[in-house]
Amino acid sequence: METGAPNDSSDLAHTWSVFFALMAAAFRYPDDRQIALISEGVFCDELMACLAQIAPDLENEVNGSALAQTGTNDDLQLEYTRLFDVTSSAAGCSLHSGFYRGPRMSQMEELLRFYNHFGLSLIEGQSELPDHLTTQLEFLQ
Repeated sequence: METGAPNDSSDLAHTWSVFFALMAAAFRYPDDRQIALISEGVFCDELMACLAQIAPDLENEVNGSALAQTGTNDDLQLEYTRLFDVTSSAAGCSLHSGFYRGPRMSQMEELLRFYNHFGLSLIEGQSELPDHLTTQLEFLQ
């Protein structure tokens, strides 16, 4: 009887879970804790460990040293707002999927039903809406 196979699939599932958590963190509004994890190399190390398991071909494409040189929290917050806040910039790219497939309220209702189908619900007081990319990545986690 082979005992390695179940562990391999559970290890892979865990790696995907960590990867989705990292991606959710990467698309959150930057705070001091997140900046520290990036600048200290912790974020990159975890990302590289995940990629080594789930997408080894991409591992060589990630520039870890560039990732560690993120700048100050103010720099990242300004850039985050410029890129993702569609109310502050005409060139912004919304992280809310409801803006791309309408009507938005129907999309959020559908996502909530989907989350509830799997026994999950939004945390009370959560700042992000159901259609935000971080919420969807946390669901995948």
